[in-house]
Amino acid sequence: MQSQSLLVVLCLLFSLSAARAEEPAGQPANQDDAIRKGLGFVETKSLAWLRERKCASCHHVPLMIWVDREARQRGFKVDEPGLKEATDFMLAAENRGAIIPKPGDPERAGNGYSLMALFTILSFRDVGQGPEPAAQEVMKAAAEHLVSKQQADGSWMPFLGNPPFRNPEEVSTLLAAFGLVAEPRVGIDAAPSATKMREWLKANSKDEGSQARSLRILIDHERKANVELLLQQQNADGGWSQTKEMPSDAFATGQAIYSLISRGGIDKSHSAILKARDFLLKTQKPEGSWPMTSRPFNSGDNKKGSGNLEPITVAGSAWAVLGLLQLTSGTR
Repeated sequence: MQSQSLLVVLCLLFSLSAARAEEPAGQPANQDDAIRKGLGFVETKSLAWLRERKCASCHHVPLMIWVDREARQRGFKVDEPGLKEATDFMLAAENRGAIIPKPGDPERAGNGYSLMALFTILSFRDVGQGPEPAAQEVMKAAAEHLVSKQQADGSWMPFLGNPPFRNPEEVSTLLAAFGLVAEPRVGIDAAPSATKMREWLKANSKDEGSQARSLRILIDHERKANVELLLQQQNADGGWSQTKEMPSDAFATGQAIYSLISRGGIDKSHSAILKARDFLLKTQKPEGSWPMTSRPFNSGDNKKGSGNLEPITVAGSAWAVLGLLQLTSGTR
């Protein structure tokens, strides 16, 4: 009898060891660990990008500033010297032309600056501490540029780059609107622009992708319907996909969590949110990033996405952290 009991115990121990061995290497023990590792990855990559290229880039430094400010507000330690370095670069007068084009600059006709203006606003948006006085001037200039690029019908032209940064007019319009609506203290009266935008969206809300639904929730456009539809689009693994053809990823999942909790009225204990959290915890890589792929603007052609996966990996990881932060309390 004793030998049989010993055999059972040994079998149980072997099973537990095997189960642990199958867990992904470096998997965070809990969501706070995942957030800290994600913060570290976004900070490291963004600061390296800034120092090597002397360029903020919409997918690096502004997202780092936004994530760090929100994380700090919720009690997480961030790289304060790095955050100051990134912030000082964004606010420095000598760098202003690289973020917001000067009047009369031929580059002003392009749409790359529109995306940078959007992320400049988001990087200093109010997360409980408010934008610093020096940031208000930059936010105002960014908002003025963004409004100047709005088309007569109320929409914005597609931004430059690969998806999910570049999208058809509807998502570009939603992104621009998010920048103008999310931060009420942009320093200009954005109401006329928002009115034109909402009129255009009433007749052009056709995109069924997760980013479009998340952004509609964030700007309160047909919010209730889009909350329900976004929840229905959750995949069996707990994540969300950018498109129906793609697997779940951190970019879409982080955006979905962020929008559903911050503006969608979904409680952080909702089963869909917990499944999404578990997806992010399971898929985070040891160094703190989340795996991402790049795709061409036209998904129907034979073109490949960008060979440089760093921009989308940093952006996807930043959205994953922003999503996970919505599940936390403000003390730790």
